[in-house]
Amino acid sequence: MLDFIGTSDHEAVITKVHFRRQREESFSCTLWKCEATDWGALREDLRRTDWGVVVSGDVNQQVRQFSELLLTI
Repeated sequence: MLDFIGTSDHEAVITKVHFRRQREESFSCTLWKCEATDWGALREDLRRTDWGVVVSGDVNQQVRQFSELLLTI
């Protein structure tokens, strides 16, 4: 502690507070090799897809289902 502040009956206090920087949230993603794609075959597979199954659920489920579909084609 330090001395009194001026004519006050309060004493000054010095503190040091160390904060840890919050870690950034990490995530993973799939990188597609577009140049190696057989676009004709992909179009045909997508044409035969039951889209009612793929676009059901919330947006996160839809993205997951669509990604799984692309990985299985």
